[in-house]
Amino acid sequence: MLRSLSRHTALVLGGVVVLVALLGVTMAIEAWQVRSLTSADVERARAQTVALVRTELADVISDMERDAASAAALPAVQAAVASSSRQPSADALAALARLSRPPRTSIEVVAADGTILAWSGATFPRLTSPPIESLRTGVVSDDAGRRALVVWRPLGDGAVRVIRVVQAAVPVRNRYLQDYDIADLWRPGAPVPFSVRFGEGDEQPLTGPDGSLLGTIEVGEPNARGLADRRRRVTRAFSAWWATLLLLWIVFGLGDVLLAALRRAERAPSRRRWVQALLALLVFLGGLAALRYGMLALDVPVRWLDGARRPAALFDPALLASDFGGGALRSPGDLALSAGILLVAMGAAMVFALRYAASVPESSRWRRIAG
Repeated sequence: MLRSLSRHTALVLGGVVVLVALLGVTMAIEAWQVRSLTSADVERARAQTVALVRTELADVISDMERDAASAAALPAVQAAVASSSRQPSADALAALARLSRPPRTSIEVVAADGTILAWSGATFPRLTSPPIESLRTGVVSDDAGRRALVVWRPLGDGAVRVIRVVQAAVPVRNRYLQDYDIADLWRPGAPVPFSVRFGEGDEQPLTGPDGSLLGTIEVGEPNARGLADRRRRVTRAFSAWWATLLLLWIVFGLGDVLLAALRRAERAPSRRRWVQALLALLVFLGGLAALRYGMLALDVPVRWLDGARRPAALFDPALLASDFGGGALRSPGDLALSAGILLVAMGAAMVFALRYAASVPESSRWRRIAG
């Protein structure tokens, strides 16, 4: 039997052994990490969460600063601020309309007397007005209950004001209307659950680069079980990776076995060898089915797309919501994966049929298999 093993078969078996070993090591690391949790890990997780939120907020403000600098660099905006006329400028309005801005972001050009010379996006109340001498940050809210970060950038006697909505509550919630909280984008990377209250201060203040109080962060009381679950999520993401590679490698090996069986049947056609090739085809098709449903069981690739919102939306069950096939068509992304695997299966069956037809006389094709 050992002499019959081809080089390809040995390679496939070696890959299976390596991937199984990596999967076992990852699971052992998971068990060790869970057992080694201490009270110091709990406090460290709280500190990491606070640091994460402050870093994310600083990144948002930096993006807003760049938006303000881009608007201030527009010649039409500079001309509108320098003009003695305190009327909205059509050129500045057109320039701001062409300027790319992130979602939920507004830009205003404000004259020294508080007149808005140009704007793009929704308007928000102002708590301050030009002239300002340096970068200024703050938080404002409107009558609809929305809260927004504000960045002022001085420009001559006036200023550019960038506003980004960070929290909004809607009166009616449905598939299309949902509350918005920018902190939801940060939670996947936080070791401990938290909430952010913009416009208020407390024990864990959030400040802007100018020292202005922007809000506060409330960190939940972590427990060992919660941290253990988070550590499991990290290691299980790696375990899912190794398991998926293992399934793919096994399917690759089964495909190699199928091709070898077809070659043997073509070299010396006989009923026994074509039956063996047919069985190899059926096993390969079973391997493809195991791969697809294994990916569903492992929640692959959704578990790796948390930070990539557009690709993850392709796997949102709300977009298709089909329970046909045990979840194989539950979302557009799952439909595409299932269709791809189905095409591979159909291709394998077509290859079998064409090779069988080419090597066996028409009068005895099915008698060879059926006996």
